[in-house]
Amino acid sequence: MSASRRQLDRRGSRSGGGLAIAAFGAVLVALPLVGQDAKGAIPPDRIAAVDAAMRAGIAAANANDLATARNDFAHAVELAPEIEAAHAALGSVLLAQGELKAADAELLRAHQLDPGDSSATVNLGRVESLLGEASDAVPLFEGALAAADPPTLSADETIAFAKSLSAVSRGAEAEVQLEEALRR
Repeated sequence: MSASRRQLDRRGSRSGGGLAIAAFGAVLVALPLVGQDAKGAIPPDRIAAVDAAMRAGIAAANANDLATARNDFAHAVELAPEIEAAHAALGSVLLAQGELKAADAELLRAHQLDPGDSSATVNLGRVESLLGEASDAVPLFEGALAAADPPTLSADETIAFAKSLSAVSRGAEAEVQLEEALRR
């Protein structure tokens, strides 16, 4: 992930409820690279349609119209299943809507396509935590935080990480996470 994309991830990825709604600004930065990201896997005639679906989804999400955003991002995934940003965006909207199993599938696919996308990795960690899969959530959070340019966790993300740490008998580390969150 480029430095400019990571920077946009941190500034633009939080909704009012603390949910990371797919780093929509970062998705916009990535759109001109859609064909490059997929290593030529998207037929040229589909690039414009993917771009339009992603931009429409971003606009809908920014207007808090999550149902429309979900439909637009699902269309982008259908058109270009090899694009990480489309899966990350759809998964984040599904997370915001409380559709945890569906969010898990999309965010897992995003993580498989680009393990370096710390926003998608943190969201996947949140979903795993909410599903009670603490042993899966902890390494996801730790991986995102160990990145060269780690994200700053939101309060909700920190709580999910701390709960997961506690669930795997790492209570002292959970306390540290919560104390750091209180200082932010």
